[in-house]
Amino acid sequence: MVAAMRQYFEEWNPDQQSDVQRRTRFKGMQIMPDENEGKFALLAIKSLAKSGTDDLSKLIREKADQDLLVAMEQGGKSLQIWPGQDMVDDVFPEETGLYSNLGNNAIRDALKEAAKGETSCFNPVVTAEDRKTKPLPESAFSKDACRAELRALQKYRHDSDESVSHEMPKLLDGGLYVAFSTFYWAASNAGIAKKVMPVREALRKVKAFLAKEQTDEEHSNWVCPEGHVATKSGAPDELLCMQILALEMMLEEMVAKSEGIEADIIFHKKINGKALSWTVGVAEMMKPTIGRGHQIVVMDLGSSSTKIFSMMRNLDDSWSDMTSWGKNKDGDILKTTQPKESMRLLL
Repeated sequence: MVAAMRQYFEEWNPDQQSDVQRRTRFKGMQIMPDENEGKFALLAIKSLAKSGTDDLSKLIREKADQDLLVAMEQGGKSLQIWPGQDMVDDVFPEETGLYSNLGNNAIRDALKEAAKGETSCFNPVVTAEDRKTKPLPESAFSKDACRAELRALQKYRHDSDESVSHEMPKLLDGGLYVAFSTFYWAASNAGIAKKVMPVREALRKVKAFLAKEQTDEEHSNWVCPEGHVATKSGAPDELLCMQILALEMMLEEMVAKSEGIEADIIFHKKINGKALSWTVGVAEMMKPTIGRGHQIVVMDLGSSSTKIFSMMRNLDDSWSDMTSWGKNKDGDILKTTQPKESMRLLL
């Protein structure tokens, strides 16, 4: 499959298509614009909440009916803050934010490049055993210095008015922001996930977490002190404090632009007990085209991982939940599987 995909993308020429391209279901595949990812994320949130009887599902349906539901996703490269607004004079209103370079990995790479590898936003990582038996390495991690580095990064906000093209969006008055993907993990580590709260309260709690220099009863696992050295856990431990500082920066800028505007936010990875992903929105859109006994397969070729999902239309016309078929966590599958020598798949 990977060989076929690579051959398709590398050979694509509208005037001279290969047999692979003529025969494959990949025909016409393009990189999805951030706008569409935002649309599918919003559709996924609505779809997952449709049959839910829990309080969050009910609140989501209520806000969706009022056009006050906002999808907020930070992926590997891009960031979408999508309230489902239409363009006016070829630009989106100020509450919509589409960024091609504010994903978690994009921020990481930009910090490295700007500081020539000497960023104050990352921290060393040691194993639990080494922490007990060896001196800790020196750490350049500094919250204030990292804040300055983050604020200095250029934001590429597209399809927006030029006057706000390097800023975070304004809050949608009365809106409910459903933040997921990297945002969920940053909020979870700061202790504010899975709770609906005003955006200003979320910002206050993030700041309170970052102000801690040692663990306490509220945050007994870990905090982000100056000179932080993390213990290896299997997560991207060198980035966890940076992720929270990036979340702080974004919320701070959104609140600063929104005097007199109130909105709520929840950081979650599931809606109605089901995993939240924009791929659910893609499947929802494709449902009318799928016959009984057939299934939709959605591939998410992200910059940090590749995931494959499936949803089945049963013979009785019911639909299965979106099911994960597999996940490659080693980054962009087209890059990580690239052969040293040229490979061809003959069909």
